[in-house]
Amino acid sequence: MDLSYHRESSEFPALAGLPEPWPFPDREATPRAPCGADRHGKLLRQAWSELAAMKLAEAVATIATIEAECGPLPMASAGLQCALLHAISVALNDDARTAARLVENALKTHQGRVVHPAAAFLLRLGHWKARRLDAFCQLSASVSHAPARRRDALWSILHLSMEASVEAEQLRLASAGRLAGEALELARRFYGPDFAGGRLAASLSAQALYEQDQIDAADRLVRDRLVLSASQGGIEGALGAYVVGSRIATARGQLPFAILLLREAELLGEDRGWPRLVAASLAERVRLFVEEGRMSEAEACARRLAQMPVKSAVEANDYLLARHAAVARARVELAQGTSAQSLPSLRRFVSESLQRRECHVAVEVLMLLACALRAAGQDDEAAAQALRGIELGGTAGLYRTFLDGGEAIRHLLRWLYERRVDGVALLGALRPYVRNLLAGFSERPQQSAAARTRHRSGESLSPRERHIVTLMSHGLSNKRIARQLGIAPETVKSHAKHILLKLAAQTRVEAVSRAMSMGMI
Repeated sequence: MDLSYHRESSEFPALAGLPEPWPFPDREATPRAPCGADRHGKLLRQAWSELAAMKLAEAVATIATIEAECGPLPMASAGLQCALLHAISVALNDDARTAARLVENALKTHQGRVVHPAAAFLLRLGHWKARRLDAFCQLSASVSHAPARRRDALWSILHLSMEASVEAEQLRLASAGRLAGEALELARRFYGPDFAGGRLAASLSAQALYEQDQIDAADRLVRDRLVLSASQGGIEGALGAYVVGSRIATARGQLPFAILLLREAELLGEDRGWPRLVAASLAERVRLFVEEGRMSEAEACARRLAQMPVKSAVEANDYLLARHAAVARARVELAQGTSAQSLPSLRRFVSESLQRRECHVAVEVLMLLACALRAAGQDDEAAAQALRGIELGGTAGLYRTFLDGGEAIRHLLRWLYERRVDGVALLGALRPYVRNLLAGFSERPQQSAAARTRHRSGESLSPRERHIVTLMSHGLSNKRIARQLGIAPETVKSHAKHILLKLAAQTRVEAVSRAMSMGMI
């Protein structure tokens, strides 16, 4: 079935007042709804306009209003735009597989008609999330990588971002960087540098730069995307931005800010109903807390992960939640010397990650499995699994992935580097690569020169305000800051308002981020 969108077709005439790039069938194609045709049409236009602006939370709320006031929208009779809006709502609630099934049903009903570009996007999104990558790639022929008009650019940006993510997962990092760069250039040219639809592409580009240890360049790409309104953009962009943002902060020695970012990600995930974002935030915090020796906090995060529903409303998320929980538990047990209990689950997730072609994840889990095997006294298998991970990572030139594994990975690599079998170095041709990784561990995190530069707007902060924004970077609430400074919470609240105003920030995280970039923290 041809899923390409033909701009000149009369099937999708532009309606007055509707911002591009969201054309949809004219009003006559929409049946009268119980809530009234005028009200129905107004809500439909509002939903598409919100989607055009990437105000996704507002769009989901509007779609819910349509269904609440007009009743459920049957796929067979409500018109293609209603079917697509319903599917988009489902996809934005992180259930892309169900969204794709809804689109497939709608296409059967509307067979022979010109299809809205949202249909191709939702089908590819569903294939991607279901790991049907062959089907995902087969639909790529209908995607324009060089759109001539603004109305088509958004679809190209989203498709290019998905393709970049697939390439990154399979450790084709050069290809991933090129595709993400194309998406970012389209976003800049058609929508401006702060367009929320470019958030996933920006986080993928930042991840590629971060992997190569280009910390400053990665930070410049992702920092502004971290402070987008919570209602803008979808889960994939938020997930990538928060994870790579926290890792950049950690690499710079800004651990409190990294934890602050991850706490905000958790709150956003809870607010938007995105359990994957909650789980990723908790898993990253376990890694950080273990490295800092803050075992009680690491155990608390691991317990929360284990208590998340195994059978969620979104079936495709079950595997991801289980993997985050298993990896977090393995990190805690490895630090406590009881890692043998984690071996079965780690072996399972290594196998499943490779089967799902999630090679980047497989490298991380392989190295953790090797650490657990060595701690359990199974040295031969530990060496074999570590070599698999190093070979896979070395082919793609991974660097920060190994360094982010912390002290356990450093000790494992040192052990492998010195290990010999019959007088021959075990690593063989991989020895220079591992030597380079070991050298990376010896470099202490420090703030870069770019992070120490100042900006005139920051000079307007008073010493008290600078102190308060520093405490904010440690994740302290207004009440805790007030107790520490011996002042009233309302006074702290007033200072916080002035800080946000002076730094032109909308949130505490944005204020902290800008204060750091100006060298005030």
